[in-house]
Amino acid sequence: MGRNNIDNTDNDPDNQIAHKIVGLKKQPAEIILKPYLLAQKTDKNSKLNKFIKIAEKDFRDKYVDTCKALEKITKRPMISSEFTFYVTTFPRMTVFLINA
Repeated sequence: MGRNNIDNTDNDPDNQIAHKIVGLKKQPAEIILKPYLLAQKTDKNSKLNKFIKIAEKDFRDKYVDTCKALEKITKRPMISSEFTFYVTTFPRMTVFLINA
């Protein structure tokens, strides 16, 4: 399914990178992808940074209401004020490792 979606990107550099990493194993794909993503992160006008700004604002705006809803649903207080937000094209669960 991912391969079918590559050509749906409207950003030519993203499309080119996607075609370069299709079919590669993790390590070779990371070698190609990491410098590209780092460049996107350092470019204040990149789509990535625009998305991050929008997501952070939406998260801040809805944070208190979301915590209250989760506490009501779980009947437990929130024990963390830090959350990981993944932007992916597939469902993903967070994994936390707590050192005892």
